[in-house]
Amino acid sequence: MTEIIGCARKMNLLNIELEVVADNKAAIVLYHKMGFSDVGVLKHYWLANNVYSDAIVMQKCLDD
Repeated sequence: MTEIIGCARKMNLLNIELEVVADNKAAIVLYHKMGFSDVGVLKHYWLANNVYSDAIVMQKCLDD
């Protein structure tokens, strides 16, 4: 993720957005530590093993 953020900065992007399965607590904690903020929820977004899960949409602004 650090390399992706670095590449995005070199490309002069203003922000990065990602989606993570809502019950993936470890990934959510990691993304928060890396400066991502929650910006929304996509209800019943992911389908795995015939079960739908919500996704959390996260964003990191790169202008800092």
